[in-house]
Amino acid sequence: MKPKRNQRFQLTTLKGLKKSKTSIWIASKILVFNYLNSRICKITILLHYLTILPSTTFYYFFIVETLVNNIFLAEKTLSLGNV
Repeated sequence: MKPKRNQRFQLTTLKGLKKSKTSIWIASKILVFNYLNSRICKITILLHYLTILPSTTFYYFFIVETLVNNIFLAEKTLSLGNV
C-alpha cells in the first residue's frame, strides 16, 4: 500500500540529509511545516485573533521561535552529516 500524502511527509527524516545549504533549507522548511501544525502555534494564533495579544507580540514570538528551531535543526543536520 502506498502511504497517504501526509504520512509520506511525516516519514521524512533528517537521516538522509547531507551537509549543505540545500539540506539546511529543506530542514528549515520541514521545521516550519511542523511548527505551523503544532499546538503552541495554534494557541498563539487563537489568542492573536481574540486580540488578547497585540499583533507585534504574535509576530515577534513566531519569528523568534522559528529562528531558534532552525538553528537547532541546522546543528542537528550538520552533526548527522558528520557521523
